[in-house]
Amino acid sequence: MRFDYTSVDPSTNTLWIAHMDASQLLAFDLVHRRIIRTIPVPGVHGVIAVPQLGRVYAAATNDRQALTLDARTGAILARAPAGEYPDGLAYDPVERHIFVSDEAGGVETVLNAAGHRVATIPLGGAAGNVQYDAGSRRILVDVQTRNDIAVIDPRTNRVVRRVPLRGCHSDHSLLVDSPHQLAFVTCSGNARLLTLDLRTMKVTGGFDVGDEKRRCRRLRRDHARRQASRARASGPPRTHRRRRPTHAPRVLPTPERLGRPTRAPHHETDLTVTRTP
Repeated sequence: MRFDYTSVDPSTNTLWIAHMDASQLLAFDLVHRRIIRTIPVPGVHGVIAVPQLGRVYAAATNDRQALTLDARTGAILARAPAGEYPDGLAYDPVERHIFVSDEAGGVETVLNAAGHRVATIPLGGAAGNVQYDAGSRRILVDVQTRNDIAVIDPRTNRVVRRVPLRGCHSDHSLLVDSPHQLAFVTCSGNARLLTLDLRTMKVTGGFDVGDEKRRCRRLRRDHARRQASRARASGPPRTHRRRRPTHAPRVLPTPERLGRPTRAPHHETDLTVTRTP
C-alpha cells in the first residue's frame, strides 16, 4: 500500500492523507488520533489544505482532475480538468490561486479559490513538485526532463526564469524553506539531494543519499535470504555438533589454592573463571 502527499489543517486539527493505492483521501483527527473521514478520490496523489479558504484541494490523478473539498465536511465542491497526470499542488496566498503539476503533460494548471481552472502554464518538460516561495512571491516547479526549476510569476502566470541544477538528474521533489531562503531538491535519477540558495538561485551543496540499483539488489538479496530461511524452517531439523578444541585447555588456579569459595557448576561444561590476587 502506497501513501503519497499529506497536508495539515491546523484550524481543524486534521491531517489529510493521500492513500494513493486505495484511491482514498483520508481525514485523520490529530486530537483523537483516528480516521474520521474517507473520501473516494481515484488515484489520489497530491493534497493541500488551505485553512484561509476553508478548503482542501486534491489531485484525482486517474480522473485527470483537481478536486475542491469543504475542509469541515469533506464534501466535493468543484472538479476541474488538470491535464494528463495531475500530481503535486501549491497555494499562492496573495493571488489566492492553486497550482497543480501535470507531470506527464508538462504544464502547470492554475485554479482559482473556487476550484475552477483559470490558466495553464507550459513548462517545457515533465513537471515535478511545485512550491510557493513567500520571500519572492514566486512559484517554483521542478522540471524533471530538463534538470532545472521553472520560476513562475503568479501575477502573469508565466515562466520568468529557469534555474539549472548542475549535478542533478531528474529533479522530482522540492521543499522550500522561505524563512531561511533555502530550497531542497531531490534528484531521483542519481540519488542526490541539493541545497539551493533562494537569494542567488545557486546550488550551494549536494549530497549522495543512496544508490537505487544497489538498494534494489539489497532488497532482492534480503528477499532471497528470507525465502531460504523459511524453507529451512519447514524442512527436517538439522543437528549441529560442536567440535572439541584441539588445543590443550588452559589450567586455572583452583579455589583451594586461592582460598576463595566458588559455586558448584550447573553443567559439566560450565566454567568458573576466577581472578588471581
